[in-house]
Amino acid sequence: RILFETLKNRTSPHYRVEADLLRQVAARPLPEGSLKDSTAQRVLAEMAKQKLIRLSPRGWRLTPLGTWYIKSTSG
Repeated sequence: RILFETLKNRTSPHYRVEADLLRQVAARPLPEGSLKDSTAQRVLAEMAKQKLIRLSPRGWRLTPLGTWYIKSTSG
C-alpha cells in the first residue's frame, strides 16, 4: 500500500481519471473499446500494466490486486 500511495500523485488529472475508471470497473465490466477519450484509454492501459485490471470476454474487470487497492484507498 505504501508503494502505491508513494507512486500516485493525487493532484494529477490522470489520478482522477484512474479513480473514476476503477469505480466504473468495480461496479461492472467495462467493455473494451467503450472509451473514446485518449487520456482514459492511456490510463486504462497503465492500470492493466499495473495489474489492477484485466481484460475478460465481458470487458475490463478488477484483478485481486485492483480490489485490494480500492479497499485500501477508500478509507
